[in-house]
Parts: sequence; structure tokens; C-alpha cells
Amino acid sequence: MARPRGVLVFGSVNLDLVLPCVHLPAAGETVAAADPLHLPGGKGGNQAFAAARAGAATRLAASLGHDAAADAALDGLAQAGCDLSLTVRGTRPTGIAVVAIGPRRAAVDTASGSSAFDNQIIVAAGANADLDDRAVADADLAGMVLVTQNETPAPALARLHRRARTADAVVVHNAAPARGRDAPPLIAVDWLVVNETEWADLSGQAMDDDSAGDGQGGRSADGALAAVLLAGRDALGLRADQRVVLTLGPRGAAVLDGCDVLIQPAPAVAVVDSTGAGDAFVGAFAAGLVQDAAATGSALAAGVAAGALACGAVGARSATPDAAAIAVMRAGLPPQRLVQGQPSAR
Repeated sequence: MARPRGVLVFGSVNLDLVLPCVHLPAAGETVAAADPLHLPGGKGGNQAFAAARAGAATRLAASLGHDAAADAALDGLAQAGCDLSLTVRGTRPTGIAVVAIGPRRAAVDTASGSSAFDNQIIVAAGANADLDDRAVADADLAGMVLVTQNETPAPALARLHRRARTADAVVVHNAAPARGRDAPPLIAVDWLVVNETEWADLSGQAMDDDSAGDGQGGRSADGALAAVLLAGRDALGLRADQRVVLTLGPRGAAVLDGCDVLIQPAPAVAVVDSTGAGDAFVGAFAAGLVQDAAATGSALAAGVAAGALACGAVGARSATPDAAAIAVMRAGLPPQRLVQGQPSAR
């Protein structure tokens, strides 16, 4: 396959209402928040922004409403170099996400400090629920790295993935948020990107203490992680040539490629808001595939570096790094580790 022409993101665009909380609420609890922030978001918009910032020629296909929220949701994308000619306006309102950020209550109770910051997110899809694969022509797909997520209709995703394969595109599907039985089929996906929760939802393979480890490696933890990935791939009926990328939060990320698992540990960073870390990872990873679709380790390192840097400010896109910042962070990443496994029966 020739080098991809660029990144095409087909996905959601939202306006995020971000609420910095004293601590994240438990069920039925009311908590105080600082002044609300209205920021652009949506996994599709965030990933397109991250891919463009990482240096890839990037296009976004998305559906928005005819409202003020649409302009706010698209803010910064064109300035980052993202082509918005495939965005459409419909009759439904632009999607909205309510994002609560703050320390978990347990961290406050134990005085463990701000390092335990986390988030809770509620999403109203709005116009995202109307996004159709017909917004993208076959010529738009040809030779691209196509990036999709689970915030748009599954039937449209399934059709688009099949068309992308015919058009010689590389299909990267971020199965987020977890959708269980409503998730699109994966038969046409080249790269499946998930976090630990999403992997457990999809495959039934959850990470235990042995497979989670502490990010420092060791045969036991790395071997257990590889076993979780291999077992999950078999449970899903994926082919050996379909790669699985598992993001591990502060522990980095891992790629199952054939029967081998490549692990990229993450650097230690001060976390202000982790909301956009996963999307920054996906965008930078896709941009890395544009540079060299066969360079798994390089794309993985770019994704981990971008995800770490994205935790440095409030908002899904506020700290999304550019190519220069990613390169600097990559240079200081811990070394990658390779776990060589046995071919599965599939």
C-alpha cells in the first residue's frame, strides 16, 4: 500500500460544558463547581484537531445544527489546518456534552491530593445522530487513514468501513464510548483502539492486578497483559492482521500485532484534566500512520506522548500538542517493551 494521503475523521462534534468541581459527585449528591467553561469537543472534532496539530493533512466529516453551538464546537479546527468541507448542518441541535472534572471523593476524604483528578461525562448526541456515510464520497476515502468512533450511528459506520476497505483506506476505529450490542461490526477495521473499560465491554477480557501492573514492566505483568489482548481478540473473532491498540492511562499503551505485543510506557505528568487524552492519542496515532503505516512503534510513541501532554489544561483540546511538542516528549519516553507470543489458533 502507498503512503496514506492524510487523515479523514468521520465523527462527532459537540459543545462541551465543563464544570470544575470540588470533587466528583456520587449518585444523588450535589456538589459545588467553579465558573462553567464552554469549550469545543466531541470525539470526532477532538481527534481531527489532534491529527491536524500533529502535522497530518486532516479532513473532518461531521453533522451539526444551525445554532450558535455549532460555531463554538468547530472553533479552532480550521485554524489548526483541518478541512471542514465535509461537515453538514441538519435540523437537530448541535451535540452537547456536560463534563464534570475534579478529584474523586475518596481522594478528598483521604487527602491524597489533586493527582487523583478524573472526569464524569454525559453526552446528548443531537445532530451527531444524523451523520450518514453518504457525507463522504468514495474519492474522499481513497488512500486515507479513516478514523471513526462510537458517537455516531453504527449502521453508517459499518457501511463506511466497508467502503473504506474497497477504497484502499486504512481504517482506525476508536470503540469509544463503549456501546455493547449497539457497536458496529469490526470485520473491516484495521486498527481497533480501546481503553481498558471498552476492551472489557467488547471482549469480556478485563484487566486484573497482574495484567495492569504499575507501568514499569516485568515478565509477569507484561505477559498477563499480552494474554488479555490475545484472549480478547479470539473472543471477538478478529483476524491476526487486525491490530488492537489498548490505552492504559498513566501506564501508557500497548499494541497487539499478530502474536506480539508492543508496550509503550507513559511519562509521569501532572494531570489537570484527562478528558482529551484519549482523543489526542488517537489523533496523533493516526497522524503517525500517515507518516508510515507500517511503523507501529513510532505511531504508538506519538500517541502516548500526545495523550500525556493533553492532560495539562482544562478542556478536551486546550492542551492538544503540536508536532514539535510531541517530538520533544517522545524523545524522553521510557523505552518500549516487546512481548513475543505464540500464534493463536485463529
